[in-house]
Amino acid sequence: MDPMIRNRQDAMDAVEAYSPAERQFNRRRSAVGAVLGPRRLPAAAVAAAPAAGAGQRLSAIMGLMFVFWVSETLPVA
Repeated sequence: MDPMIRNRQDAMDAVEAYSPAERQFNRRRSAVGAVLGPRRLPAAAVAAAPAAGAGQRLSAIMGLMFVFWVSETLPVA
């Protein structure tokens, strides 16, 4: 058997291996997103004042989704 061939678990471990600094950065990014996301919701609702009811709510929700997506607060899946 070729020593370069790994089993699936070894491959997954290699992909998901983070250094301590990367883990800390990911935790901080997620925490910032969890704080800024809900604060962005009312700000987006006020900023979209010219839009009628449903458009205003949609704009606010899209702003919240954007913050959560960029900060990876919630898993994408």
